[in-house]
Amino acid sequence: MSVIDEVFASPAAQWINRKIVGLPLHASVRASNAVRALIWANRIADTPDVGDVSMQIPATYCALHATEEAAAAFIRSAQVLGYEGADRLSIKTHKSKAITSLIAQQMSNILNAEVSPAISVHEDSDTLVARWKDSDEFSYGLATLSGSFFQNGDGSAKQGFTEEILQRIGDPAVLADLVHRGHQARIRIFYADDDGLPTGFDEPDVALRREAGITLGLIWATIDLNNYPDEKIPFYQQAIATANQIAQEYGRPRR
Repeated sequence: MSVIDEVFASPAAQWINRKIVGLPLHASVRASNAVRALIWANRIADTPDVGDVSMQIPATYCALHATEEAAAAFIRSAQVLGYEGADRLSIKTHKSKAITSLIAQQMSNILNAEVSPAISVHEDSDTLVARWKDSDEFSYGLATLSGSFFQNGDGSAKQGFTEEILQRIGDPAVLADLVHRGHQARIRIFYADDDGLPTGFDEPDVALRREAGITLGLIWATIDLNNYPDEKIPFYQQAIATANQIAQEYGRPRR
């Protein structure tokens, strides 16, 4: 079983895939294409190398494309639903989509470290449910970010969570490098440069698993976003503000 097959085999991943058809058209077509790109990546990765041509390179390219399509589904939904600042992100630029996927990955890292979430499918209600660590005990509930947000000391919602991402990364220069590499990833996978031919990721299986996880996470966030069309979920408003801040402060082209 390939690494992407392993990701797709989970009940939560299958639930996410089933729910795509119920999304608004602007989101469902992009989410569906993201899943299709993961399927391409999976099939290509299983193809034997031809001579010295590594099939992992086009496989990881398709996986990166899947992540960008999932990011586009989320961004476009936020725009249609009227989230403040969403119109400053663009589904036509690699930078906006790469930063959105970077935020998704970093937030997954933060949540895993702080609350150790576990996701499952409640078959009777056909919903995703979550278990998370709450102090020394576990809490249970619907898997949604509708009631979650980063708070100031007085309990009010922060504007964004760039600070929390920086605290985890530890160095603003590292964040700038991650933004740059994410923006350039698809180009560098396929294009040669003055130093030679592209070689792909050092650990392609790790990259494929990571992109599959981020893709499905972004599709789930798009589903969650569209489940509350008549309200603005604070966490997603913070995510959009964070994406814009990172784009402005760390997304400038390198000279």
